[in-house]
Amino acid sequence: SRFMGYDKDEFGELIINPKEAMVVQFLADMYLLGVGSSRLAQLMEYLEIPTVSGGKWTAGTITGMFKNEKYKGDFHLQKYYTPEGRRNQTVRNRGEVQSYYMEDSHPAILSAEQWDRLQEKMKENRRDKSSTQDNPLKYQNRSADRNAALPVLRTDAPAQAGIQKED
Repeated sequence: SRFMGYDKDEFGELIINPKEAMVVQFLADMYLLGVGSSRLAQLMEYLEIPTVSGGKWTAGTITGMFKNEKYKGDFHLQKYYTPEGRRNQTVRNRGEVQSYYMEDSHPAILSAEQWDRLQEKMKENRRDKSSTQDNPLKYQNRSADRNAALPVLRTDAPAQAGIQKED
């Protein structure tokens, strides 16, 4: 399958697709600056930047990307497997079959440090989200506060960080 930011060479090895890698890096940078995955998905949709599958950008698309070890240059073989007798169906491997983790198996788009910070930020955001059940007013003014801190991306101006809306 295909991953945003990567293509395969003639030998099937992952190589960086510079244009897509710029999108991955931009999303990671913005997330670490505090822009949430839902807001980033809205931005990608607005800019009409396609996903690799041609589908719609969602918060899950963004966080799924950030959880994927391939972006730091690692590869986890047998993360999913096909159970016996269940053709065309894969399930997450929770120790049922042997899996292998290879570090530095291909060029990284995100540094290991940046990838680790993304994991920590996602964990922190999950903690914050679950704490709103105890205090539903905690994020009452969150949108107004967050909007004030967002950079303005103008589609009529030269591209910022290489990201622009294509007509």
